[in-house]
Amino acid sequence: MGLELEKNSSGLGTLNKLFMAAELLHLETDPFDTLQLCLIEELEAHLHPQAQLRVINALKNISGKNSNQFILTTHSTTIGASISLENLILCRGQNVYPMWQGQTKLAIGDYKFLQRFLDSTKANMFFARGVIMVEGDAENILIPTIAELIGKPLHKYGVSIVNVGSTAFLRYSKIFQRNNLDGQDLSELELPVSVITDLDIPAIEYFDSETKYKREYYQVKENTLTDDQNNPYCLQEIQHNIYTSFDDLKAAIKATISRTSMPHGLNEKIANWKIKLDANNIQDIRAAKSQTLKRKFDSQKVKVFTNEKWTLEYDLACSNELRESFALAVQIAKRIKSSESYFDELFDDDGKFKIPTSENEIDKEAVQCNTPEEIAYQIFKPFVDSVSPSKAVTAQIFSEILLLEKDKLVDTLKRDSYLKYIIDAINYACGEFNEEEQAND
Repeated sequence: MGLELEKNSSGLGTLNKLFMAAELLHLETDPFDTLQLCLIEELEAHLHPQAQLRVINALKNISGKNSNQFILTTHSTTIGASISLENLILCRGQNVYPMWQGQTKLAIGDYKFLQRFLDSTKANMFFARGVIMVEGDAENILIPTIAELIGKPLHKYGVSIVNVGSTAFLRYSKIFQRNNLDGQDLSELELPVSVITDLDIPAIEYFDSETKYKREYYQVKENTLTDDQNNPYCLQEIQHNIYTSFDDLKAAIKATISRTSMPHGLNEKIANWKIKLDANNIQDIRAAKSQTLKRKFDSQKVKVFTNEKWTLEYDLACSNELRESFALAVQIAKRIKSSESYFDELFDDDGKFKIPTSENEIDKEAVQCNTPEEIAYQIFKPFVDSVSPSKAVTAQIFSEILLLEKDKLVDTLKRDSYLKYIIDAINYACGEFNEEEQAND
């Protein structure tokens, strides 16, 4: 027996849909009133994405109308993005991990947020052996190149990059963190997740040259505080610690004194514990920001990796060995910003990248600076101008330069301190990260 729509042979996708439709008719006309359960394996087989969406929506309508239950297996990112997290179960190894409320650390608001922004490009994380989360296009472009050059091609290790396009890492990372029910931890999801994020503490040169207001932070200035009833609270454990917001400061104090709320009068006393960013404390503030991010993100198999100073671009400008190559990429990106046709001059007839002879010197203004910090800021300065070059284009050109000079730069990438956080994040997601070595460093 066979099912045909026309004289010409139907494609496999069409036949699959016809077969599913026939089985659904059996389910709907069941004369014995048996269990209304339908199992579908690899629904996406031979179906293009739009057809997959049509089938999924049809199944949703049937389920809502007839109270039928459907259990589907899939390797399709399209289907993974179109199904609510509330209905998704992730299979890994010998375990299954439901994604609905109460099973993950996602709050109700997180589910609503992800319902809006979890598309098929991000849903590939459900099928990965490791995940790297980034906040922008530059990291999304550059990290696969670095991974390739250090001998860790992401496709070989089954690692997916998820570009969240913002700093909303916490919501995405909680997908992979299991909840605690009745005091019993659910089994952790054995999936390494690297979260790569910038510290975003601008260089002193930025404030000095652009006449910008230096942001204020908070530092614990006393080892003992008393509330309105003269009850003393010891803060010696966190004295001199720096916090990047007033809320972080209060949270640290409450944790130290084992209180769920601030005692009366303490908020007023700590409100003036402000310190203004300067050359003497900027490294301490950056270290404090890194610790704040780790407290928020690090949990179970999710680990945060931060850069040393400001942004990926600024840190590359700080690198003694990569600075010149990156400055060249910035110059080329500036030219492309002025004229997209400049792209045509960067590739030969075979599509291979070539460095134009007119762009073979580092920024002359940057070379004339006195200190490494001033040189780094001059290279980075175009990104804070009103008409800045694209960070994505800069990363693309820098990737091409790295590939062009890979024989000379591979060892440099592995030992460069400004790229160490990216190398560590790649190694962790690939399952080859040594935490003892990182602690020793």
